[in-house]
Amino acid sequence: MSDTVVIALNQLRPGLVLPTAIYDGRNQDLLLLGKGLRVTHQHLQRLFARGISSIAIDQEFASEITKGGSSAPAQTSKAAVLRQRQIERAQEREEVVRRERAPLMEQLKRPETLEYSEEVLESRTQKREQTRSSLKTFFDSASLPGLRDGKAVKGIAVEAIQDMMLDLDLFVKLAIDPNDASEDHDHCVRVSELAMAVATVMQHPRNRVEELGMGCLIYRSAISKKCEHLRNLDRDLTALEKLEFTKNPKLMFEALEDVTDIPVGARQVAYQIYERWNGSGYPRQKAGNQIHPLARIASVCDVYVALTSSRPHRRAFEPYQAVEQILIDTRNHKFDPKVVRAFLQTVCLYPLGSYVELTDGHMGVVIRTNIEHFDRPVVKLLFNEKSERIISHTIDLQETPELSVVRAIEKDVFEVMLLATENKKAVQRTFAFDPQI
Repeated sequence: MSDTVVIALNQLRPGLVLPTAIYDGRNQDLLLLGKGLRVTHQHLQRLFARGISSIAIDQEFASEITKGGSSAPAQTSKAAVLRQRQIERAQEREEVVRRERAPLMEQLKRPETLEYSEEVLESRTQKREQTRSSLKTFFDSASLPGLRDGKAVKGIAVEAIQDMMLDLDLFVKLAIDPNDASEDHDHCVRVSELAMAVATVMQHPRNRVEELGMGCLIYRSAISKKCEHLRNLDRDLTALEKLEFTKNPKLMFEALEDVTDIPVGARQVAYQIYERWNGSGYPRQKAGNQIHPLARIASVCDVYVALTSSRPHRRAFEPYQAVEQILIDTRNHKFDPKVVRAFLQTVCLYPLGSYVELTDGHMGVVIRTNIEHFDRPVVKLLFNEKSERIISHTIDLQETPELSVVRAIEKDVFEVMLLATENKKAVQRTFAFDPQI
């Protein structure tokens, strides 16, 4: 290529037959349009969409390409300005579509430190309280006649995604943290957050993650009075009593017919969340790929949250026990194996917030996952091999192959250790303060 000149792409006129080939202004080895090609608006839009803003052309033809003989300078005409605006709007629309279709995982921010940000933690905690209140209001209106809008549900899902993008691990930890909240709307919030995180790890785009979140928020919005009574019994239910629960998805689906702004995908999630991979679920006994892909994610997350929540007839499972039960159910073909793998990548084999012991005897709490090695999390160490409190520090088991987790420690046991340490420190401070003791 002889001497070249770089000009702005918007100086290239539609309708021009190129007297020479043009190249990317920032990479002059990259051919954009060939000699003899008639330039169209579509050509320019595609180049703008690729982020190309300048072109390199043979200097000999520069004036011919940019001025076009007797024509007035194209870049100063009203028509050219209008065309430029149209191109820019098209670029903006294409960017929105691209972001909607791109995996949400690609847009997540990487936390600057392994420790959780106190600011993000406090903000997320406050928002979750607002979320519960907003969803409870929606649930309370579920039985009311007349049209209602579901914008509040969509808003909850959108805001949750924004928070998830700041710190996925912290978002998941708050979602799976066992708590005493037993109301349906509390349960749905936890399932929704966990499911959105799993879908993100599975490379779903934003709009699908949002639909999944909305579906999980509403699936318990209509439950029969009889089922509410049965759930409060402090015994296992009979087979006949369990059949009552198979009626709830239909009740929910009918109740949502008068609710606007709930997409079809979200409704399918809410309707199919109790279906099982082997066809043993309800309400339609769908199996395998007959089940909506997002509902398969929701079903795993619903079971995990249910297991880690206390019930009148049983204690809550420890997080690692709940994972074990899900793995057993997966071997019995109740869940999609691909979903369960993504679930493990999201929460870790020893779920975020779990207390664990390492092969060298040190003990601590799981604070971050390693997606490709979900059995080798990041652990914040709190005790040494002699059960003595140490200055806390983090260790990434993915980068420390000589160490691994040997067992999970029950929360109650670990909290007793923490309390004993604090009591011991208090006694030591007392002796140090009063020399007469």
